[in-house]
Formats: sequence, structure tokens, C-alpha cells
Amino acid sequence: MNDSDSLTDGDGIADFALTLVHEIRNPLTNIDLSLQMLSEEIQDNDLRVYLGIIKRSSDRIGKILKELISHQKLNNGSGADHSLHTILDEVILLTTDRIALKKVKVTRDYDSEDCVMTINAQKIRIALTNIVVNAIEAMDPREGELKLVTRSTDATHLIRIEDNGCGINDAGMKNLFKRGFSDKPGGIGIGLFSTLKILKSSNVDIDVQSQAGSGTCFTLTFNKGVKPDKSTA
Repeated sequence: MNDSDSLTDGDGIADFALTLVHEIRNPLTNIDLSLQMLSEEIQDNDLRVYLGIIKRSSDRIGKILKELISHQKLNNGSGADHSLHTILDEVILLTTDRIALKKVKVTRDYDSEDCVMTINAQKIRIALTNIVVNAIEAMDPREGELKLVTRSTDATHLIRIEDNGCGINDAGMKNLFKRGFSDKPGGIGIGLFSTLKILKSSNVDIDVQSQAGSGTCFTLTFNKGVKPDKSTA
């Protein structure tokens, strides 16, 4: 039975728990990557004992997270005015370890107008983090470049998240936002599924342009004057 087989839609799939599992797995991945690097460098047997403890503890947390089922839902407050530029900067801060491990170059091309929207910042931050993490993972170490672009018009604020990674093939594009779909080893297929759910509930349009070997560009369009949907968790 895979991760999605034990979940049903009937009484609310516990989307909050699934999102929480995904968010905790991100720093756990950083821990595992760091352990791999340390294991190659540290030869002292006494120190390697501690590496083993950390690895086993990390594995245990990962197993617990997979088993976690909760009926709580992500806070769906109606939102307040927040700067999209600030949220993007917070996302980069949250993913600093992974960026450093991959030695990814980050460039920001923000509009001169601060993109302020009435949104649920917590939810949008999670959605943007999911997209950025996928972008980082798609790029080769020391060769990756992550571009964050914002633009404003009279009616919209726009965010583009671009990478020069491996791109997405036709099958991946068709299943990109489906729950349980992942082409990454050990992936549980929750990140982009929850991202789409968050963006839809926030009345944010999303477009993805990609092809295998040519990188990927996510474009998010925030419509000014449109409030988040309170009825959607």
C-alpha cells in the first residue's frame, strides 16, 4: 500500500496533516544530504557513532510522518495585506540550507511597486516554498540558477519562479498536480497537489511552462481586488 492508498476523501483527507508532513520532510532532506557529505569526510569512528544516531533519528521521524493522519485543517483566515516580495524573501530564507547544499544561484527581479495583496500569508508561503523546493531539486549542483520575478499591472500582481533544471516531460506535465504523483525517489506526491489547492482557494491563477531538458517556469497571477475564498480549506 502506498502513501495515498490509505487516504480517502470522505470526511476531509486531513490536508493539513499531509501539508505538515511535506513541510517537515523538507528540512529532513537537508539533514540527510548533510549527513551524506559528512559521512564522506569524517573517518573518526567515535564521531561516526554520532552520525549514525542522527541518521537513525532522521529515518524514524520520516516513518512517523508517513503514518501521521490528522483531521485538522490549515488555518483559513480571510487574510490581511501582505507584501509578496516579503513572502518570497521569507521563502528563500526557509530554503537557504538546500540552496547552499546545491550551490544554486538566486536572482531577484522585483517590480518597483511593492506587490501587496490581501491573502493568507501562511498558505501562500507554503505554496511558494513547494514550488521553489521543486525548482532547487530539479537543478544540477553548482549549475543551477533560480530566478524570482514580480510584475504588476492595474489588475494583477504576477510572480514567476524560473529554474534551469531538468524540466518536466509530457507525462509529468499531465500529472503534475495530482495527489500521489511524484517522479522523485521516495516522493509522496503531496507538495504540488497542496500547492494547487492553496492557490485555488486564494483565487490565484497558475501556469506552468516546461519541457524535458529546458527548465521550468511557474507563473502565478494574483488578481487585485479578489478576496481569498473563505469557504475553501
